[in-house]
Amino acid sequence: MEGTNSNKGFLTASGSLVGTATTDAEKSRQRRRHQCSLCDYATNNSCHLKRHFRVHTGERPFQCHFCPHSCKAKAALDDHLRTHTGERPYKCQLCPQRFAQKSALNDHVRIHTGERPHKCPSCPQQFSQASKLKKHMCIHTGERPYKCPSCHRTFCHTGNLKRHLRQHDHQ
Repeated sequence: MEGTNSNKGFLTASGSLVGTATTDAEKSRQRRRHQCSLCDYATNNSCHLKRHFRVHTGERPFQCHFCPHSCKAKAALDDHLRTHTGERPYKCQLCPQRFAQKSALNDHVRIHTGERPHKCPSCPQQFSQASKLKKHMCIHTGERPYKCPSCHRTFCHTGNLKRHLRQHDHQ
């Protein structure tokens, strides 16, 4: 009599063991695997593949009804909408501050903990936020992406350009 042993696989009438539940489950998952045709991304969920594919197409189907901003994912639009509604559901447990995005709360908490996980690869500097490391990196790369429209002088940081523009206003 043939039967299934969930721990050991399939038992035939002759008593031999064929396959294992793990192997069969892996085969089933592999059959359901959805592979991106443009990169190595793979998932078992076809909706995840559809959302991922927007990385390649640039499609942003989730449109903000307050401004021209659009997003690739509904969750990102929900986060963005809070910039308009003023909702701040994420509260710091160490102070009264509240935030619209969870990522902003995570960055803020580092003020309290002193954590600086973003390390400069060119010097000993460390930063609590990735954006601050990116801003710092132009010191090493020499990149000066901010250009004065009046005199064409270039700057590493937007703040430096804004200060420079005030000088033009006072002339």
